[in-house]
This record gives sequence, structure tokens and C-alpha cells, in this order.
Amino acid sequence: MLSAIASALMAIATFITIAITLKQNREAVRARLLFSIVRKEDDVYLKITNVGNSVARDIRIRFSQNFKDMLIVNSLRERYDSLEKTSFSIDAKDAKYYIIIPSMDRETGRWFVYDKEKVSQNEINEWHKKYDKVEFWIEGTYNDRYDINERMSIYGFLNVGAVEINEVASA
Repeated sequence: MLSAIASALMAIATFITIAITLKQNREAVRARLLFSIVRKEDDVYLKITNVGNSVARDIRIRFSQNFKDMLIVNSLRERYDSLEKTSFSIDAKDAKYYIIIPSMDRETGRWFVYDKEKVSQNEINEWHKKYDKVEFWIEGTYNDRYDINERMSIYGFLNVGAVEINEVASA
């Protein structure tokens, strides 16, 4: 009788161990999104990276209104508005870049976005003074089960822990 009880306890312990191992394996290979702000020359991008080992799918995100209000030109606001209306995916170990501050047109010395709207360098400098330290949020979900709750500011990434990128995939 003691051996039957011991066998039953061993079977239960084995079942619990297998369940814990399966859960740990699922967590080890799942998608994990990391949000950051990076700079390439004079461009500033929102970077969304899947640092996990599987595809992040059905990514749905929303930005705080103050983030959309701080975008310097309407074409960028439109881009972020459309990003909120669609879902997208990011492969494992891949990233997507979304421009926040446009680069300078080297020929004319003016700043531009998609050649629609142009702003001067002075306007960009004023923008940085006004918005660099403003905290904004990004919320959403991915893979039908994981939440996105990010709080950040431009200053927190570019001035405190500056990140320079060498290669940017086309945004």
C-alpha cells in the first residue's frame, strides 16, 4: 500500500514538473515587444523591436493624444492615425521604425517629410525645447494575449541614454 501511495505521489510530481516545463518553454519562445526611440543622423524614430523568438502578430497599438499633437507636421499625424487603425506583425528578432522627427534635405537645407510639408531648422529646435521631456504613452495588445503599456519621452531615450543606429530599414 505504501508503494502505491508513493507511486501516485511520484506521478503527480511528474505531471506538475511537466506542466511547469511546458509553461517555461512557451515563455522562452514567445514574442516580446520592446519600444524605444532612436536617432540616425538628424532623424528620430520610434522603434518597435520583437526581441522574442517567435512572430509578434496582430499588433494593435494606440498612442496618447499628446504624442499625436506633438508631431510637427500633419503627414506624420496621419501616418500614426493609420497605424492605430490597422494591425501588423513583426518577425522574431526584427524591428519596425516610424519617423517622429524628419531629416534635413541636404540640398535645400530645409527639413521635410515626404516632400509634403516643410519646416525650418529653427522650428525643429523649438519643437525639441517644447516636447523633448513630454511623457507620452503607447498602449495595445499583440498575439491576442499580451498587453502593451509603455510610458516614454524623447529626452529619456536620446539625452539620457543616447542610442545611435547605423542602419535603418525603410520605415
